[in-house]
Amino acid sequence: MADWIGIDGSHLHSLCGEATPGGELDEALDGDEGHPWIHYTNHVHWFILDLGDSYNITQVRGRSNTFDDPKDVDIYVSDDVENFGDAVVEEISTFRNRANWSTVEVTPKVGRYIKVNILDTEDGSRVIGWGFEGPLYTIFDVYGAVPVDVEISGSLSATSSLSGNMIATVVPPIDDRPPTYDPDASWDEDTGAWVSLEVYGGDIYKINLVIIGQDDNGNGVIYYG
Repeated sequence: MADWIGIDGSHLHSLCGEATPGGELDEALDGDEGHPWIHYTNHVHWFILDLGDSYNITQVRGRSNTFDDPKDVDIYVSDDVENFGDAVVEEISTFRNRANWSTVEVTPKVGRYIKVNILDTEDGSRVIGWGFEGPLYTIFDVYGAVPVDVEISGSLSATSSLSGNMIATVVPPIDDRPPTYDPDASWDEDTGAWVSLEVYGGDIYKINLVIIGQDDNGNGVIYYG
């Protein structure tokens, strides 16, 4: 099921830089040292997170309350750490001056790596101070759907819409069987979120899945929605 990943310092893959000691990004992501990520450089700050697996990312959230909060943030998602393509959301300005989360919807995209670009900060020379002086708060998180193993018959287009009929066969753990029997479950072209499933000996259930598209081998990829 989709949930907040719970980003912490262990997810940090790489970054543009940090002030040490006392301004480390991994500790700011952990939220347990009582200091922000600090970098005294006038440039586009960035960091990359490694989620350890591919997720369908649909939301991000952030918060900060220093004199140098991020005020212009772009987010990228990819399975290739060297090539992120287009941003899934741009010009986030709501992560600053707050201790509560600011949650932002993004263009859904599957990926293992998250790149965060900070184009501007509250400091006139673009010094970054993302986090908190004193309070023990984490600073950034992403919302993603956990992948499941599926076998698919039918075809998918590159835009994740169906071509013809399709049945997805899912064998989840016994406790995760879909609760609602629905032999007439069908694809919704508008939402792209409902398919017919054949689970355990031919019983057909309706379950909320998101059809993402195709992998490099032409196989369909489905994630819990």
